[in-house]
Amino acid sequence: MRSLPGLHNLTKPALGRQVDWGHRLARQLQRCHLFNEAVGTVVNDSCFGLQATCANTSWVTANASRVGPAVSCISTNSATITGSSQGWAFGASPFTWSMYVMSGGGTNVNFASYGASSGSNNVTFMTASGTKFQIHAGSVYINGSSYSTSIWYRVTATYDGATLSLYQNDALIASSAAALATTSNGFWQIGSNTSVSSFGTVQTADMFYWNRCLSAGEVAWLFQEPYAMVSPPNYKKYYMFGYLMNPLFTRIINAADRSRIVRGVIQ
Repeated sequence: MRSLPGLHNLTKPALGRQVDWGHRLARQLQRCHLFNEAVGTVVNDSCFGLQATCANTSWVTANASRVGPAVSCISTNSATITGSSQGWAFGASPFTWSMYVMSGGGTNVNFASYGASSGSNNVTFMTASGTKFQIHAGSVYINGSSYSTSIWYRVTATYDGATLSLYQNDALIASSAAALATTSNGFWQIGSNTSVSSFGTVQTADMFYWNRCLSAGEVAWLFQEPYAMVSPPNYKKYYMFGYLMNPLFTRIINAADRSRIVRGVIQ
């Protein structure tokens, strides 16, 4: 069995898999919620064991595609996933927040947020006019590209201390200068905003958070290999020797994998 480099980490890891801290994408990773439970009211964290709690939500597996099990916050207007923001970035500190989202529609609704309830002190993912994803931080609003309901997208916000950027899948959509002053209220939430007054209608999976700003290349890498920084299942991955000689593909394979390649097989 052969597989192409750059496409070998598309299968969601089994429950209990932990972050590979030696991987480049794992640097300063604070949350890795894989949503691979498929049952119950707890979403486990593969970083430091800081679990998130689901309330009035439901698990979905149909049409989840590459993201595997996902949590639906569509059934009621009080459906939320909530976790501690311990270790997250505040003030004007850099961060990256990324998750898979399938929107259930709705106009100008918040579907994920962290920070104090005041609009100038939090970071919020929204849907703008029911047609575009949007990141709102401080006084800055950045619109993404148009989306379709019932389709999964990875939405990623990055901040380097001066510039806020929004990615949709692996593409940078827009950036804007931003002087953030995010303050902590101790938690992050999906399904409603931090003041619990405006609710989104989304299905979500694979939420990751870093207290550093990922580069554009790293965001693309995350989309192409969403589980690259998670310890893989115990199976061998085979590659054709010709692909290994191609500079494009060898650049995609991470350094840890390259160090284990013996005659075209990652051990």
